Order: sequence, then structure tokens, then C-alpha cells
Amino acid sequence: MERRDWLKISGLTLAGVSTAASTFAFSDKIRPSDDGMIHLDKNENPYGVSPMALKALKETLPEGNRYLVSTITANLYQKLAEREKLNPNNFLITAGSVEVLGLTSIYVSRNGGSVVCPYPTFATLPNNCKNLGMELINVPITGDKIIDLEAMKSKIKADTKLVYLCNPNNPTGTILDAKILRNFVEEVSQKTMVMVDEAYFEFLNQSVSDMVKENKNVLISRTFSKVYGFAGLRVGYIIGHADTIKDMAKYQASGSLGVSRISMNAAIAALDDKDFLAMYLKKNRESADYTCKALNDLGIGAVPSQANFVMFPIDSYKGTFAKDMASKKILLRDDFKELNGNKWGRVSIGTMDEMKAFLDAFKQIWKV
Repeated sequence: MERRDWLKISGLTLAGVSTAASTFAFSDKIRPSDDGMIHLDKNENPYGVSPMALKALKETLPEGNRYLVSTITANLYQKLAEREKLNPNNFLITAGSVEVLGLTSIYVSRNGGSVVCPYPTFATLPNNCKNLGMELINVPITGDKIIDLEAMKSKIKADTKLVYLCNPNNPTGTILDAKILRNFVEEVSQKTMVMVDEAYFEFLNQSVSDMVKENKNVLISRTFSKVYGFAGLRVGYIIGHADTIKDMAKYQASGSLGVSRISMNAAIAALDDKDFLAMYLKKNRESADYTCKALNDLGIGAVPSQANFVMFPIDSYKGTFAKDMASKKILLRDDFKELNGNKWGRVSIGTMDEMKAFLDAFKQIWKV
């Protein structure tokens, strides 16, 4: 299907989403991108945004000439607060979680110091902190690809301003035991600030967000980019103690104006679209299991993932893996290394048809 044809069938009415658009949103077929590539490199939702969010986008587009108004912002804050059983002042809305991580980097680096992070992990916050003059202390993950919490505790110094965790971790897709994580956050937050990056929270439905009620040293990073398909719409948020959020907000240059009223209205609608969320989580799990089994059957192996991506070893591959896959119109990542030099690739979980295309291309270049 050509992109222009998809745009035609994605037409919405003010009464709701057309049947064609709704059907396509639940389809496993490959959605062609503008560049003709299958994008399995950025952990995006391959099914797009939900029908309810699409309807909200359509209705709000004529208001694109207007800045965000406080009533819309208050609505999203209230919805988030109700979902997390917190208060609206425990949240700060941002332009995706990248702004969360950038804002946190600025906040903790004001007086220098060090930041303790697992390695490998999502690199935005570690790199930002390093660029802002902080000492970056990388702590290798375990042989089972799990974040080593005991090792991280041992690296905390008197000048450590932040301990950063990503759960599920990116790029491994592995998770931390809920009780062990909670105990770690409770203990470490007595010494310094702890951020748990929960970008993939909905895949796990496990959080420590309730800890912010009484603890000023706990921060949670969230995004609409993954399960809600908002990678291009840019909506995220920080969860924290009300006093910490108020203090951090001073460093957000434009307040919530960095998020358009169009995107924010769509985010409000997306939170109500439970059917779309359930559909995506089910299809993602099916495609992830299919991909892991196929890689294991080929003798390659795969790290069991609790998110929408899978990491696998590429040590034995003689060429440049990502470049060779790109020649087959498949984009993914191959730039992940552990400290012992092992090389790893990471493929985002797309639709079932996209994962079949990935595996077909994989077999062609790997010669398995």
C-alpha cells in the first residue's frame, strides 16, 4: 500500500474514525515510510496512534494557530494523577521523555558531581550529564543482562547527585525484580536522587511512582512515544514529589508550551483508548515471542525482552550488520557494546509482517 493511499483511508470525521482507518490501525501489514525503509531502529509503535487520539488530532488541527491553554494542560494533569493515584502537582508535562532527561541533567549538574548509570542503557541522560561537566560512572550490567544494583550502590560517592535506572532497560529489554528495585530506590534515595526511567512502563505495568508522595529524591520519567505511538507528537512527563517538581519547573524554559495543544489533546484521548492499548500490547508480545524463537532456532540467540525491542549477539557476523541490513531496506541498531567488547544488535518489534521481513533479510545477509 502506498503512503498516499494510507493517508486517504486515514480520513476522520468529527463523529469518529472511519472504518478503514480503524481496521488499518489493527493490521499487521507493513506501513511504508517516506524513505522506503522498514524502521525497526527506534522502538516505535508500528500501528500508529489510536483511533481516539486520531479523532482528537483531527478536531484540534484547526486550532493549530493557537498556543496551549491552561484548561487543556489541567485536563491532562488530572488524568495522569487519577491513573497514578497521585496529585496533579506531582507531574510536569514535557515534550517527550527526552526533555525529561535533559531537564533532569541540568537540574542535577548545577554544582557538578557524579552520576551513576548502568552500562549499557539509554544514553541520553548519561551523555547529557557528562557534557554538562559531571563525572559519568558506568556500571556494567550482569552476564544475564540485568542491571547490577549492588555494583551500582558500591559506586555511589559523596558527590553523586543522581543514580539513573531504566526499567525495562534499553537496549536489553530486561527488568528488575519489583521488590528488589523498590528496596534499592528506598535505600539509595536516602543518600542522593534516584531516577527510574519508565519509558516502557506500560509493557510491564510495574512502577515505583507511588514513592514520590513522601520522597523528594525519587523521580520517574515517562513518555507517550512508545505504546501510545506519539514518537512524532512529543508528549512526556516527570513524576516526582510536589516540592521537587516545583523546583525543577524553574529550569523548563517555556513551561508546558513546548507541547502543542494538538499533541496534548491527543494524549488526553489516548489515555482513554483502552482497546487500542490492549491490542498493541498483545500484538507486540506475539511478534516479540516470534522473533526471539526464530533467532534462537537459528542458533543466534536473543535476550528475553519485556519491551518492544530485542537484543541479540552479532559477534560472529563478519560484515557491518546494520549497514548490510539497511541494504535490504531494514533499519536497526548494531552499536551496542559491553565493556568486554561483545557486539550486539537491537531490533525494534514491528508488526508481524515487518518481523518476517526482518528475519528474511537476516537470513540473506547472515547466510544461515
